[in-house]
Amino acid sequence: MNIVVRTSGGHFVVRPDTTREKNSEDFWLPDDVSHVSWSPVFFVRISRAGKRIGTRYAGRYYDLFSFGVLLYPEDFIGSCEEGFAMASCMDRTSYLPMPDFAFAQEADGQAFRVTTDGCLECEHKMLSRGALDNAVSEASRHILLRPGDYLAIELQPRSPLFAAPHEDMHVEAEFMGRKLLSFSIKSL
Repeated sequence: MNIVVRTSGGHFVVRPDTTREKNSEDFWLPDDVSHVSWSPVFFVRISRAGKRIGTRYAGRYYDLFSFGVLLYPEDFIGSCEEGFAMASCMDRTSYLPMPDFAFAQEADGQAFRVTTDGCLECEHKMLSRGALDNAVSEASRHILLRPGDYLAIELQPRSPLFAAPHEDMHVEAEFMGRKLLSFSIKSL
């Protein structure tokens, strides 16, 4: 299982499955990381294999959706040519709960909310099916989408979230009145 990410800039990168944290375990900063940025994402589970998928057929390739948060250790980005790739591969930096929302009318108009230490950080509505179908089609131009993969779409550009030394920070996310994520970022 891979996590195909459409960045806020419209580019595609792939995070390995080792980056996924589905149980909202706390994130402990490694010794060589002092700054963490983040981006909220809307993601779907890919339900059948496809390459070069036409936009009008894209809806046949995914089934369930949810929202999550991607963390980026900023210390790696810009430190070398491979910095963004290194930041995208760090274990347990893709906070993606089990996708169990079906596409239905009652989800329309509902907002995904992320708070840190009780303060609202962002609020986003669901992606339109047209925008999602375009993303599936664009991703499949160069990447084989396989059953079980996730396609995550960043909802806003990366922004600073945590800088050490700092007291622990608690992150929570909810959608349709249901808590999706609840974890802390901790430094030693």
